[in-house]
Amino acid sequence: MQKNYDGPQTYKAKFEQSQLNATFGRTTKSTGDGRFKKPGCMRWDYAVPEKKLFVSSGDVLWLFEPEDKQAFRQNLKQSPQGTSELGRYN
Repeated sequence: MQKNYDGPQTYKAKFEQSQLNATFGRTTKSTGDGRFKKPGCMRWDYAVPEKKLFVSSGDVLWLFEPEDKQAFRQNLKQSPQGTSELGRYN
């Protein structure tokens, strides 16, 4: 397994995610593409049910929500919970 992990430096995959809201008994399904580059970089492009983008350099995680014109930034090198900053972009 380690040999397989050590080989490629980049990965790309399609994903499907199900998230259960136990309070309302609803499941939300999301789909999109994931890309990974060693060491520590990743990008998640959500297509359904709404477009959003997660990007990480390994030090900082960004979440972009185009429909709401919002961007969230989290420093991954701080405490385990991290801190978030909310901003707007065009």
